[in-house]
Amino acid sequence: MITRVLIIGSIVFGISGFNPSYSQDIKLDQKKGIIQDDQELHLRFSNINRIDLEEHGVFFHKVQKALMFINKIFVLDQQLSSIFVIDETGEFLYSIGRAGQGPGEIEYPAEFTISESGTIYVVNHRAKRLEVFSLGGDFIRRIELKIPEEIFYSQPWQILAGPQESLYVSYILSSHLIDVYNENGEFLRNVVMRNDPINIPGKNIGNCSQIAFIDENKILHFDRFTGVFTIISEEGKIENKFSAYDENNQKYVKRIQNEFKNADNKTPYTSSSIFLNWSNFWIDADERIYTLLLLKDEKKGQQIFCFSKNGEFLYKSPIPTAVDNIINKAYFCDNKYLFVTTSDEFFLAKKGD
Repeated sequence: MITRVLIIGSIVFGISGFNPSYSQDIKLDQKKGIIQDDQELHLRFSNINRIDLEEHGVFFHKVQKALMFINKIFVLDQQLSSIFVIDETGEFLYSIGRAGQGPGEIEYPAEFTISESGTIYVVNHRAKRLEVFSLGGDFIRRIELKIPEEIFYSQPWQILAGPQESLYVSYILSSHLIDVYNENGEFLRNVVMRNDPINIPGKNIGNCSQIAFIDENKILHFDRFTGVFTIISEEGKIENKFSAYDENNQKYVKRIQNEFKNADNKTPYTSSSIFLNWSNFWIDADERIYTLLLLKDEKKGQQIFCFSKNGEFLYKSPIPTAVDNIINKAYFCDNKYLFVTTSDEFFLAKKGD
């Protein structure tokens, strides 16, 4: 994924890393899970079924994201610029939005989220705005994000609906890692800064972020390139950082970082490349945190990595054998699991005994 923003002239920002007071609870590159050898405590799946979309005449072109909500599956197709709603058998129910630039139309969709009240926010990342819909697909309003001038090149990517209708935003590329906007799109404050500098103009590794609320007033940030989780307080204090060691991931990350460090940045524009080595994460009813490594091991296949809510690496285990292709998206809701593969196959599973 390449994003280019034209920059006029030779503008150079001096971006310093953030220096919060870290807790002592830092658990990076944990090598063996605490319960790795006790497989009875590992996550098991039952009733793993492939959702037969073709049988119902449902075809997706490029699945960007899917969410389960009240026994329905909401699927954002980036190429078709719409959200399609299907039931758990794969039957089409209705669509939300359509391609275009007008109010209620979706352009360059990167992300969507559903608030607890059932409001849908869709991110038009290049246009730097949100389209807001009801759960039934009715258009409610458009929110233009007033991005601060000092990060004018930033494009929103991830979105969370927060308290008092606040909006938490992360970007494809920005010196701001997470910001807060109000319901009208006005910038309120920065939560946390990106740690490494950005070349403006120049070539950069994108922010690669996923964000979610955890423990009420805390945010869990996941760098899907490096595999590092960070727990951040509402005030922006780093409370914890954790990850698991994987040799293939470490080698790949270092290679890409060296390529960009040594890149020729004599270019009139700012570009970002998003490298996703990990799937999105999900949190289950036991408050355990899961993610899947997208780099498939030739002998062990694709692995699920599991952490406690405090960041202890618990174990890694193979994905269900019923799924042949690489899973790049996984979701949990109401004790059900939805897996989406790189070939846009959908699998529904339940937690096993």
